[in-house]
Amino acid sequence: MKNLLVLSISILFVITVAIMPQVYADTYSIKPASGSGAPGCETRGGCIFPNPLYIEEGDSVRFINTDNAAHTITSGLADDGPDGIFDSSLIMASGMYTFKLTNSGEYPYFCMVHPWMQGTIIVKESGGSTYTPPPTTYTPPTSSGTDWQSKYMEIL
Repeated sequence: MKNLLVLSISILFVITVAIMPQVYADTYSIKPASGSGAPGCETRGGCIFPNPLYIEEGDSVRFINTDNAAHTITSGLADDGPDGIFDSSLIMASGMYTFKLTNSGEYPYFCMVHPWMQGTIIVKESGGSTYTPPPTTYTPPTSSGTDWQSKYMEIL
């Protein structure tokens, strides 16, 4: 009887520990800038907001397409291609795609249709000390832009 009680309490503890991170996980939204389907948003203050996005392990990210053009949110770099961590496929206007990141690190992403739309999600370890992100500032890309243009032409 005593062993059964100890076993029951142990199982309950394991289940509680397994569920707790999911209970406290949050969902953060990313949205494209209006008109980001045409080149130029990268020089007018950004194509995706917020960028970068700061979250904790286990949090979810929801891409909400508030633009008129269809977009993707694809992990990787536009110049190197997708890295396979997440890929929404095509999201039509007013559509959304949600995914969860469970490991800390930096996750670059881009739009396969409009590769000038690029961003980064920074995931910190959950349960750590309070994290204060640096002030958000926009730095335009330093490349000439020809790499994404050639990749874009390959897609067409």
